Amino acid sequence: MVLSVISAYAEGYINLYALLSTGLYVALYHCAINTKRAIIRAILSTVFVITSLALALHWVPGFNNLPIVINERITSDAITFTLYANFDKAMAGLFLCAYFISNLDSSKKPLKTAPKKI
Repeated sequence: MVLSVISAYAEGYINLYALLSTGLYVALYHCAINTKRAIIRAILSTVFVITSLALALHWVPGFNNLPIVINERITSDAITFTLYANFDKAMAGLFLCAYFISNLDSSKKPLKTAPKKI
């Protein structure tokens, strides 16, 4: 993740504001995962999910997404479309997956079903 953020900054796909936002987002993720008190963890987790939503909806400025396809038409009468590689949306998805996977408790045993009566 660090290399992708550094290379995105070097190539100009994110600016200094987005670099700061990314750092704060990673710190929020770390705090939400490692906090021991339940109420603080619930608050930080809620803020983390809301921040992820803000990133995925492009509400956080500073990300200049790379255009992959520009003004292409599939057929002659179709409208043109442009496709972007979204750095902020991918980062939010990656960290949300990591957050929910880290919250899985491997010590819990799966629920047992009731035995079938014949």
